[in-house]
Amino acid sequence: MAVLTVGVYGIYAQSMIYRIKARPSWNKKETTNIFFNVSYIGILIIGLVLILNAQYSSASVVIPFAFFISFLQYIEFTNQNDFYKYLDEDHKHFYQLNKTKVLYEEHFKKYNDYRKISLYIGALALPLFAMLLLAAGNYSNAIFVLSLAIAVSFSSEIVSRLLFYKTAVAQGLAGNFFAGNQRG
Repeated sequence: MAVLTVGVYGIYAQSMIYRIKARPSWNKKETTNIFFNVSYIGILIIGLVLILNAQYSSASVVIPFAFFISFLQYIEFTNQNDFYKYLDEDHKHFYQLNKTKVLYEEHFKKYNDYRKISLYIGALALPLFAMLLLAAGNYSNAIFVLSLAIAVSFSSEIVSRLLFYKTAVAQGLAGNFFAGNQRG
């Protein structure tokens, strides 16, 4: 219980370090949502372990919960993309935000596209398919599909962290705690 408490506080504290209004860390609430929503991977792993231990009814409860959290993560991702898509030049922080937008759209487009596709497939499509296989009693295929969903989702979240560190941190947008003035 102590480890869980320290972990939750660590995630919350990490989301509080951002001081400048710039994506992908617009505010504490959004950043906290992004960090906590990654828990869908852990819940998918719990569902996989339950299936492996023949606890099918428990897995059929856990996996939809993971699916719901992964949907929240997908919403955060689409909100971020829509924000850049409709970025107003009159915005108070346009200069910083536009720098990040250019990085996402020009320099890291392939990574952003991979993030979108892998999040959709690994966090939404494959877990949904695994739920259907589990409901049909096809447990071996449900194990395979759920394992694949975990791997694809994990790679998607790793790319998300890469994009964050290549955009916000590299520009010093994440606050002095993280980046500081290490460039000069």
